[in-house]
Formats: sequence, structure tokens, C-alpha cells
Amino acid sequence: MARKLEAIDFFVGQYGKGVTYAKMPKAHAVKVEDRVPPFLVARWKKEGLTHHADGFFWWVDPVEYEAVLASAVPALKHAAVVMRTGLGALVIFDERKTLGEKVAIFDPLDARLTPTTSSLSVVLNGWFTDEVIRADLTRYPLYLAALPTLGPPGPDEVYAPKRKGARTPPTAGALVKKPLSALYGR
Repeated sequence: MARKLEAIDFFVGQYGKGVTYAKMPKAHAVKVEDRVPPFLVARWKKEGLTHHADGFFWWVDPVEYEAVLASAVPALKHAAVVMRTGLGALVIFDERKTLGEKVAIFDPLDARLTPTTSSLSVVLNGWFTDEVIRADLTRYPLYLAALPTLGPPGPDEVYAPKRKGARTPPTAGALVKKPLSALYGR
């Protein structure tokens, strides 16, 4: 467990301690403890649900995202969304390895599902802290370009294309704040 905690500590070192935006209900932690790594349950119990990097990375309550996951990626409805980005991408933990790996990232802007070849701690420690990988996988530069104009999204908000049906925004100017439900219909 110490190795995984180091990975989350590196993530926190890169993006800051985070801002707690909600408590993780005890019943929800119990419901998902067999579907997510123990270090996440411990973190949620201690820190609550937090966001980092000016609202780009959001630790989320997997129970609250069950319907979103079932709608977005039906094959993974048994898995757990553990994080989302300010652009609405979902970080999905799948103990069953349905896609051959335990971690996948779903990008709603182009309906791209990317199974990772790494554990969750490596995704946090390496993928999300490496500038090149993070830029390609999460569209972080697009978020940063829109941030000064739009300000950080709230707990149930994302940056999304102005036009309904526009899937890949070409510029930060093509984004507005919308409720998460605008992407996932929850």
C-alpha cells in the first residue's frame, strides 16, 4: 500500500493538496470498496472528494457516476468512475479488466475510450504528470486556454462545446461551461 500512496502523493505534489468540495458518504465508500483500490477509499474517507489543478482533475463518488458510466460505456457498467476532468473525461477503474486493463479513460468530446497499459497509481503518477501524455490524453492545454475566460468549473460543471453536437472543439473559444448532464444526460 505504501507504493500506491507514494503515487497519489506525487500527483498531489504536482497539482496541490486539492480543494474538498464534498464528503464521501460512508455508505457509498462501503458500496465501492471492493471495486476500487484501497488507497482511494482511504483517501476519500480522510480528505473527502477534492479537485486539483484549478478544477481540471476531480475525484468523484463512483456511486454518483453509475448511471453516467452505464450510459457512456455500457460494457463497463460494473466498473467505477473514480475521477473526471474539467472537460468531462472519465477515469474508469475496472478490476475485471474487461478491456484487458484495469484503467480506461473515456473522452466524451470524441467518444474515445482509451484502455491504459498501467495501474491507476502509474496513471496518476506518470501519465497525468507527464506534459506530453497528459496533453494528448486529457486535452489539458485546451482547458488551460479556456480557464482565464471561463473560470474553474463547479462540482457538476464541465467545459463543453457551445454548439450541441460539436464533438471536438478546435479552440478554447468554442467552449462554454455546462452542467455535466449536458454531456452525459444524467
